[in-house]
Amino acid sequence: MVVMATFNSDFLDRVRVQKDLTDSQFAALKAMCECDGNAKNAATKLFISEGSVKSRMTQVYARFGLGGKGRDKFLRLKNKLLEMQQRGAGSDVEKTDSLPDVEELRSQVKADIKRRCGTMRVLDMERPIELGTIYTEVNVLEKLTANQRCSQQELIEQITGGNSPENFSFDRFGLTRVRQERVPGLEAVERNRALMVLGKPGAGKTTFLKYLAIACLSGEFMGDRIPIFVTLKEFAEADGQPGLLEFIATQWSDCDMEDANELVEKFLKAGQGLVLLDGLDEVRSEDNDRVIKEIKRLGDRYEASNLLVTCRIAAREYIFERFVEVEVSDFGDKEIHEFTTHWFTAKNDIPKIEPFLVRLNKERPVKELASSPLLLTLLCLVFGEAGDLPRSRAELYKEGVDLLLKKWDGKRNIQRDEVYKNLSNQWKENLLGQLALATFESGEYFFKQEVAEKQIIDYIRNLPGAKEEPNKLQVDSEEVLKAIQAQHGLLVERARGVYSFSHLTFHEYFAAREVADRQSWETLSNHMLHPQWEEVILLTMESLRNGDRLIRTLKEYTDQLLANDPGLQRLLSANFSRASKFQSTYTTSEVRAIYFSISLFFNLVFDCDSSSMVDACINLTRIPYSSPSLTFELHWSGDGDGSFSLIPIP
Repeated sequence: MVVMATFNSDFLDRVRVQKDLTDSQFAALKAMCECDGNAKNAATKLFISEGSVKSRMTQVYARFGLGGKGRDKFLRLKNKLLEMQQRGAGSDVEKTDSLPDVEELRSQVKADIKRRCGTMRVLDMERPIELGTIYTEVNVLEKLTANQRCSQQELIEQITGGNSPENFSFDRFGLTRVRQERVPGLEAVERNRALMVLGKPGAGKTTFLKYLAIACLSGEFMGDRIPIFVTLKEFAEADGQPGLLEFIATQWSDCDMEDANELVEKFLKAGQGLVLLDGLDEVRSEDNDRVIKEIKRLGDRYEASNLLVTCRIAAREYIFERFVEVEVSDFGDKEIHEFTTHWFTAKNDIPKIEPFLVRLNKERPVKELASSPLLLTLLCLVFGEAGDLPRSRAELYKEGVDLLLKKWDGKRNIQRDEVYKNLSNQWKENLLGQLALATFESGEYFFKQEVAEKQIIDYIRNLPGAKEEPNKLQVDSEEVLKAIQAQHGLLVERARGVYSFSHLTFHEYFAAREVADRQSWETLSNHMLHPQWEEVILLTMESLRNGDRLIRTLKEYTDQLLANDPGLQRLLSANFSRASKFQSTYTTSEVRAIYFSISLFFNLVFDCDSSSMVDACINLTRIPYSSPSLTFELHWSGDGDGSFSLIPIP
């Protein structure tokens, strides 16, 4: 038989025992191997239906911890069997004969794993929430974003479809738009024995590892493994500086296991460990070298088991030779909808799901933040408590910035090394404001590393205790840039040496903050006609306690524009005349504003041909419009002057 030429018969028997396969499952496995994964031919060989073969194989795949669909699933199973056999004609399987049953061991670690991984509690949540009720599928990028070799112009063209920012209709483009295929995180884990999972702050790295631990514990993922979850910060700061294997054995000993050291080593050697090491970036600098050596030693010694490490992407300093690196992808619309549904369902607040999603889609600048799982959690918390998002977007963005700058690490008692111990959060915000305004004014939504470093040097050279030598300032500026990226995630390296703010929303927020601090009203008036500045102007107004001076400056600039444009003068005069004839309880100002909005909407200018005005109005007649206090329909009057009229809708 073909299967005997591929797999040793004794080896298959041992696999059958180890995986606890039933007779029907084992027969399906052998038939599939003999038929090279063709379920139809395997069904013919076994005299059963093709559906029965697939049903039995589903159980077989679960025993091997394999997910996914299609022919590739069988090929991965076959490769796993070949790998096991090549390591010594099934010697790894033989080693497990003296080990306790996997299910028995799982039952012993179950309470501990569930206690440490079964719930999630972040931000201002009053109580923990079951992880399984809100978990949303994690996707990864197999090519790190920062490793792209793209110029600023190429990044802009990717987003604008080839248009330059000056010619592009500024329609809230997303700086996080993914330009490469996303891979399901579970699939990446299955394919790689040693995996480094990188991501921005709040990207969901810890949640992903906790989910893997719970899924493995229940047998839903990698059903032949034992989940081992280690918070690297706890390991690094443990009394007596134990080795990583010893630390894991202590965890097992606390679960009332006898000979835990020996058991851990045997299971890891047998390839039955799923070792999940969380938060390499959270380890103190004085412990970093020791922790890295322990991870490397564990990976080299027990290469048959799976090993995953998480780290913030910009904090990665050491490259593990045997590890494959992937980056956690931002949420897309599908994940945002799924997380939102899970969140409010778990909170027993289902009626808020649809209003929240509708509100999010209306507030496109706010929706940009939802691509981050952490910031989406914040939005859900705010909406859940108030039943709406704040009317002031500046207030909401400030809460998001405070979360990333101050609270996210503080709530988890993580102290990170700072380049400048006296670089307070306020100074960091001032620095980011200076950088944001300088780059926004020059139209650089993506900016080179040297641009960011120059802004940092200009700022930190005036701080108390700053170094004076240019070379030392340059070194410090590089470290400050890296620290802001790694620790707070407000800046992101989009390609080699090219940065942006993590969200266009934050770029606008910090630019507006800097304008308000400087009271640079002329900056806003100079950009009043640029659509890119609309959000900056609105955010600046929202942040001012008294905006009289700003309003006066903008009005003076507007008056100058009107005085120099006869066409606009005629438009305003005509709309004023129409509004004065409109009979209703609404104010003349309201009606005049509506008429003006309609003119802009239809692009009606008084220099255009009257027949084209007639055609435009007739084609778009009886379309409802609304203002905060007025809802009406637009009607073509048909009189000789080619005008239109408004009819209020009750």
